[in-house]
Formats: sequence, structure tokens, C-alpha cells
Amino acid sequence: MAERHEGYCTLCHSRCGSITLVENARMFGVEPHTGHPTGGALCAKGRPADTQMRALELVATDGGPLPARLGTRC
Repeated sequence: MAERHEGYCTLCHSRCGSITLVENARMFGVEPHTGHPTGGALCAKGRPADTQMRALELVATDGGPLPARLGTRC
């Protein structure tokens, strides 16, 4: 069963309210948090956050180098 985690997006300075959908310890979706003071919307940066996370998982499991902003592998 999917879990819904209330929070906010950190991809820009607006900090839009978001609900992150998680199943089996993996993020699979992001929805706007309609009750958040920022107006219940996500910008073009926040909407594809789940797709960005899946792309990073593919890079990490492929054995290739992680993007520099994520640091080095442990």
C-alpha cells in the first residue's frame, strides 16, 4: 500500500507544498498539497521530481558514476 508523506519541494526557493507518494521504500509520485499556504500547486521543477529520482536510481544501479552533486559512493 502506498504511503503519502506531506512536505515541501526544495527544488526552488518557493518551497511549494507537496505530497510524496512512496511504495516499497521508493518514491513513485509527487502531488501538490492543496492545503499548503503556497497555493496548492507545483511548478515545472517539482512536478517531475519522481522521474528525476528514478533516473538517479538507474545511474546508481548501473554502476556508472553518480552526478557530482550527490557526492561519492560509500
